[in-house]
Amino acid sequence: MKFLEKWDRHLTRLSEERFYFALLVMLAIPAAFIVTSLALSIHRNFLSVACDTAVIQSAVVNTLHGNWFRDTAYDGPNLLGLHTMLVLVLVAPIYAMFPSADTLYILQIVGVYSTVIPIYLVALDILRRPLGAFLVAVAALSSPMLLHMSMAPVHPETWILASVFWSYFFYRKNRVVAFWVSFAFGLSCGEQATLVYIALGTAWLLVDDGVAWRQRYGKLALAGGFGWLILTFGVIFPLMRQPGQTNLFAYNYSDWGIHSALGLAGAMAHDPLKVFDLLHDPSRWSYVAAYVGLPLLLAFFYLRSFILLAPFPVYFLMNSHQYFLFFHAYYFQFAFFAGYLGLLFFLSRWDMATRLGATVMVITLMINVLILCHMGEFYVRFDAIGDRDQSRELSRDLHAAFEQIPTDAGVYAPHRYSAYLSNRDNMVMGDLSEEKFDFKAMVEERYGTTDVHAGQVDYIVCDVQNDQCGWRHIGLTPEVTKRRTDNINLLMKSGEWQMFWNKDDVVILKRVEK
Repeated sequence: MKFLEKWDRHLTRLSEERFYFALLVMLAIPAAFIVTSLALSIHRNFLSVACDTAVIQSAVVNTLHGNWFRDTAYDGPNLLGLHTMLVLVLVAPIYAMFPSADTLYILQIVGVYSTVIPIYLVALDILRRPLGAFLVAVAALSSPMLLHMSMAPVHPETWILASVFWSYFFYRKNRVVAFWVSFAFGLSCGEQATLVYIALGTAWLLVDDGVAWRQRYGKLALAGGFGWLILTFGVIFPLMRQPGQTNLFAYNYSDWGIHSALGLAGAMAHDPLKVFDLLHDPSRWSYVAAYVGLPLLLAFFYLRSFILLAPFPVYFLMNSHQYFLFFHAYYFQFAFFAGYLGLLFFLSRWDMATRLGATVMVITLMINVLILCHMGEFYVRFDAIGDRDQSRELSRDLHAAFEQIPTDAGVYAPHRYSAYLSNRDNMVMGDLSEEKFDFKAMVEERYGTTDVHAGQVDYIVCDVQNDQCGWRHIGLTPEVTKRRTDNINLLMKSGEWQMFWNKDDVVILKRVEK
């Protein structure tokens, strides 16, 4: 009888775990669907920062055609000179089946919102209460961090968060092979994953969390993290970076006037007051606090989660331009990871059945929902700009026009439309607003970073009103508009180009066949 009673309790708990897991999935799917619909509406209406997506799509398309990681959009000619995004090898076959920029956006959002699954499993393992694990996962689902990462241009780095939570789950279950798979996947999404794993390995080595094999996994995470960091910055980047290609380290820390980590260390020693100001900048902390919410505070309560906040200086010492940090919310995935582990450590001590535990959980949910509503309203209003600007009709016509351009044709396209024209081997991003205009010289000058000659360009796309993202009229200046119009006329008069499409101040030229 005791055996039957024990087995009955086990089945009851297992049934409860499955119930809350299914309920979580039922919440996550429509949430991801709603965000996907909004994101695709913004992106397809050319309101997003398209150039990042163009780089990723260019690398995927070229990889499919045998030119591994070749990037012609900008800051090429190879993506591995900027980022170690080897995960694109896995993305390429999916893209081959559904060749569209929309596929990349959908994959990003699905990957981001899948994070709630390992969070639920980790919470279940720590709290041992399905309802508590479910509420923590729901808090994560309502986090502004997931929304902001989903709405951004395509960045494989946004998948690091899910990978790290899977790694933590497999660590607790002592599944070595699965741990290495999630570890490798996370690192392949971007080099910044190394910082998360190095901090995690350090926490496992220094703090006893009751897991018998923590030191073994700590050594694995440290060795793998540092090894990949050295391989990335010491071997891959120097080998793949071409003259003229952006030095990403120098770009991110341009305020310091340096070109390497050693240079940054020297600059910090020379100006410690600036370091102090940046690390304590309230505006920067407010951004991260908005992304993570109350769990960020709880991360400071426990040494094992506090150590995970170690990457903060790496990002807080970056460019002082605040939008730079706000736009790249995925930089602070480590803070989300640390915060939600801090929340779990807190709830493992102060159960939600207690007044304190229940209060913390309620406040966490309330803060997340309030900020989520505010951020969601921003994106909805931003999406509505297209309606006010009467650009949705233009967008539909433009997409139809772009589909008429053969995929084997080379295209010179502006920032605004680059994401939907980089579905080819040769797409160079650029404008036609130069005062002393020479198209051939302009394209050839950038050959080192685009790997595309002027003769390989078959179509030129120009938005006379505004090349950049956002509302078309927002950057409208009569001088620049006139220069673009004049340069289009020069190209037409040269006899090498003819009008292919022209509507609402968007012009597409086609090279005259000889």
